[in-house]
Amino acid sequence: MSNYFRVTIYHPQENICAIIDSHGYFEKLWELSSFMIKLGFEVLEVGNAERFLDVNFDKAEQSNKTLFLQACAKGKPEYICQTINGREHKAVRIDGETLKDRIYIPNKEQ
Repeated sequence: MSNYFRVTIYHPQENICAIIDSHGYFEKLWELSSFMIKLGFEVLEVGNAERFLDVNFDKAEQSNKTLFLQACAKGKPEYICQTINGREHKAVRIDGETLKDRIYIPNKEQ
């Protein structure tokens, strides 16, 4: 999973946030971030598969043709404390109408 990337993004004009996964679509992490910025999003969290930790949803299947929308909702994402194996982590939570209550830890070292 060397080119599995995840970003948490927010679009201030549209007041929407999302978690987007790329598994093969981009070769470098900065390419995904740059693409989102060009679309008008603020990049709030960014990482590769070695850095983030899934809490309640799975990684996307490999595809060099598509990006995978893991979560989306109105407003900014919520930051919560998540305890895993007795260790507290800062986690991102997006609770949308369709993709309900998606939580992940952007940096498992924090």
